[in-house]
Amino acid sequence: MNDTKKSKHPARANKATGEALGKVPTDGKNGPYFILLGTRTRNPGDIVAYRRRPRKGEILCHNHVVHHRWMAHGHNGFRWFSALPDPKHWKECPCGWRPDLGVHHASAGHVKFWHDLKKKHRTQEAIDRHIAERVKARAGTWDEPL
Repeated sequence: MNDTKKSKHPARANKATGEALGKVPTDGKNGPYFILLGTRTRNPGDIVAYRRRPRKGEILCHNHVVHHRWMAHGHNGFRWFSALPDPKHWKECPCGWRPDLGVHHASAGHVKFWHDLKKKHRTQEAIDRHIAERVKARAGTWDEPL
């Protein structure tokens, strides 16, 4: 390919351009596909992946959205994910979500909310009923109907 000629496909950069951007062709030639060199640096507490069980060196976490024990990913805005451990941010969560997956973590504010809820309702079944009523009461306003 002539370097003075403009490529019809911007993704198909020539070797000189790819090297200048810190990229190398995946096929070892002047092919159209490039990957970035180096690994992304991750900090403690960073989310690694959504809807995936944690691998070695990761912890299972979920967000702060109110949920019951068997709430699915995406319902009512609930999300679960794998993250890197950080004792400043992720605390062991007492909410009872997915006991089959074992210990999981959440933000400190969510953990405090659940400690207070357990003091008020005392049993997991009572908490689940309370959450179901709360979520159902909000359905139809901005959430999808149950």
